Amino acid sequence: MLWLGDSITQAGDYITFVEYFLEKKYPADRFDVISIGLASETASCLSEKTHPFPRPCVQERLQRALTLVKPQIVVACYGMNDGIYHPQSAERMQAFKQGIEKLIAAVHAAGAQLILLTPPPFDALPVKGKVVPLSAADFGFMSPYEGYDSVLADYGRWEMHLPRSEATVLDLHTPMDAYLAKRRETDADFSFAKKDGK
Repeated sequence: MLWLGDSITQAGDYITFVEYFLEKKYPADRFDVISIGLASETASCLSEKTHPFPRPCVQERLQRALTLVKPQIVVACYGMNDGIYHPQSAERMQAFKQGIEKLIAAVHAAGAQLILLTPPPFDALPVKGKVVPLSAADFGFMSPYEGYDSVLADYGRWEMHLPRSEATVLDLHTPMDAYLAKRRETDADFSFAKKDGK
């Protein structure tokens, strides 16, 4: 099982939980879990002007990873960096779609099954001193658009409509957003990510 994604995947927390669950539920089975999440990575190959280096793109290493690992299952979670922290645009949406479609094609060509995870929410509260309004001159990871979560919701909705023959899509964004809103009713400072909103 090969896991791909950005810094959320590189951190490895949720992958550890999944691996633990699998080992507890199926103790007689053996699971090879290989995670190669990479901070700042995108599927869209976009990068904002203010980023200190061009963001890495999964397309640049995907074939090597598939050839070396030979996975039966690939799990991928992209989107958080793909909108480069800007408001939604047709061009950025198209770049994300094309990136995911290339990912799907490469995984299928390698004979593997694909599980796509929609991007989790972007929470503006932990970075309230950095977020900027729609009228700002520019946006980026150090000055994200205050409504950036709506961009991630768009990505997730599109992924959820992919045919089952292309990928099994698991919606993280919708239930996490709903849980965040519910917790904020009784704890105004609650956040999944206290540091960077993702």
